Amino acid sequence: MEAKRVIDEYFYEENPNQTLFESAEEAWFWFCRYDNRTGYKTKTSRCQVIRPCFLDDIYIVVSKLYLARKIKERHLKTLIKYGRMQIAPDPRIVDEQEEGVWWDDAMSIIEIVLINKGIVKCKK
Repeated sequence: MEAKRVIDEYFYEENPNQTLFESAEEAWFWFCRYDNRTGYKTKTSRCQVIRPCFLDDIYIVVSKLYLARKIKERHLKTLIKYGRMQIAPDPRIVDEQEEGVWWDDAMSIIEIVLINKGIVKCKK
């Protein structure tokens, strides 16, 4: 029988084949690539890598941070815009510099939560 761990009322099957995300940015792009809420029609069953969470886990984390006012509407708009494009704002492009600040701020906040949930690798 496989071990289970409880994280914020969710049960995850311990799976030695799962791959943690390297960063919150990677997790966000994965979420946007496969989630129907952002306009994509693909399914996670097409994923080649086993991840330690479900799409809804990423959605719930970001939603809770927004509801707790840890991230603002401007953060969300930036996350959605660049998540759909599957690329982070480029600080070398003048028009993207302000959005880059919002992106970096959101990613740093989200990453802390995702590390604590065991979804993103802890950076030492």
